[in-house]
Amino acid sequence: MQAALCRLSPDHASAQAWAGAQSRIAGRMAHGTAVNLDPASLILDMVHTLDATASQALFQTGSV
Repeated sequence: MQAALCRLSPDHASAQAWAGAQSRIAGRMAHGTAVNLDPASLILDMVHTLDATASQALFQTGSV
């Protein structure tokens, strides 16, 4: 588990990107639940956000 976390967030900028993603996901989930959006759509949005954040974090570190 620790190795995976170190790969995903090797530096401060990557850690900030992941923290921002968590905040955006939490906000979208809360809003989506409040307005009764389809749960599958919320999950798909969450996966898309995670994928975009991973790509951004890897690009910033030059791992791609």
